[in-house]
Amino acid sequence: MVIGWCRRANLGNADATDVLQEVFSSVWRSIGRYCSERGSFRGWLKTITVRKVQDVARRHNRSVAAPGGSANHQGIQNIIAHGVPDTDEDIETDERQLVRRTAELVRCEFEETTWQAFWMTAVETRSAIDVGHDLGISRAAVYQAKSRVLKRLRQELEGLF
Repeated sequence: MVIGWCRRANLGNADATDVLQEVFSSVWRSIGRYCSERGSFRGWLKTITVRKVQDVARRHNRSVAAPGGSANHQGIQNIIAHGVPDTDEDIETDERQLVRRTAELVRCEFEETTWQAFWMTAVETRSAIDVGHDLGISRAAVYQAKSRVLKRLRQELEGLF
């Protein structure tokens, strides 16, 4: 699967092999944080692969022009901007999938009340006072929970957008 995603991202054999090694090295280091109830292993693997492919694309962009002319260079720029497409059809934007998957992965790092405080204020755009009342916590605790989760999400997504 990983090699297939690399091929769809127009990576050459050497880059695809490097990405494969980096992906499974990353999986080995972080398998303890994987939460199966938050999503499929395949989805988690895809998220890691997208990040590693984007790393390769950024390295190519900084060093030399892409081999094969402007079409390959444009393909690398597209990966930087949008990630690795699952298929040629856009079911959901790659950025949206990446953010959603990242949120699913970091969710298991937080207590349920913390996550709910974040979700209700950041996604559902409810007021901190209302959320605090519903969850039985102070307004300050709501703001702190939202801040902690957003900080963690930013850490995971740093440099991708």
